[in-house]
Amino acid sequence: MSQKNIKYLSIDLIDTKDGLNNLIEIYTFMDKLLSLANLKEIQKPVLIPYYHGKVKRDAGVSCYAFFEGGYCTLHIFEKRKIAYLDVISNDQEFDNQIFIKNSKKYCGTENILINTDETISENINKHIFGPHYICFGKPKKKFDTDSLIRLQESIIKEVGMTPIISPTVLKNENRTLLFIAIAESHIALELSKNNLRIDIFSCKMFDLNLLKRLINKVIKLTDEKLFYRLYKS
Repeated sequence: MSQKNIKYLSIDLIDTKDGLNNLIEIYTFMDKLLSLANLKEIQKPVLIPYYHGKVKRDAGVSCYAFFEGGYCTLHIFEKRKIAYLDVISNDQEFDNQIFIKNSKKYCGTENILINTDETISENINKHIFGPHYICFGKPKKKFDTDSLIRLQESIIKEVGMTPIISPTVLKNENRTLLFIAIAESHIALELSKNNLRIDIFSCKMFDLNLLKRLINKVIKLTDEKLFYRLYKS
C-alpha cells in the first residue's frame, strides 16, 4: 500500500570528518544543497545547537529547512562522528544522487547507509542508533492545526521525548506542516488533502507498539515504514 506521491531519502553518514560544528558552514551547505536539487525554499535553514544535554556524546547541531511540498533535515553528532540527512516530499521530485554526493563531500565520508521510499536497507547490525518511523493515513475525525499540536504533544509525552524548541507550523491552502526538533532528533506531522503523514526519528529506542496504539486512535493507517539508523557499519 505504498503512497507513490510521497518521496523520501534518508542517509546515515558514518565516520564523518572532525569539526562539523561551524554554524555558518552548516547553514551554507543546507541552503546550497536545496538550490542544487532545484527545490524552492519557503523557509531558510534553521539551526539548533545542542551542547548541554544529558548525554555529552549527543552534543551537536540540528538543521532543518522547508521547501515547496516538503522539508530537509540534518542532524550532526560531532562527538560521535555521525550525521543523518533526510528529505521528504509530497509532490516534488528530486534527484537522490545530488543529496548523496554533496552530503558525503561535506561530511567527509564514503561510509554511508541509504533508505528510500523504494528501498529499505537490510544492513541491520548491533550498531543501531535509533528507529525512524514514517506512517501515512486518513484522520478518523476532522483534523486541523490544533489537532496536530495535540497529537505532537501526546507523542512526546507518551513515548518520552525531549523537545528543545517550540514547534514550527507552516500552513497554506493545501497543507499544514508541524515540525519540532527534539533532543532525540525530530517529529514532523503533515496534513494534506485529508491525509496525515507522521515522521518520527529518534536517537533512542522507544516503545513502537505504544506509539502505534496512540496513532491508531486518530488515523486509519494506509502505509507505514520502519527502518533503523546506524552509527557504525
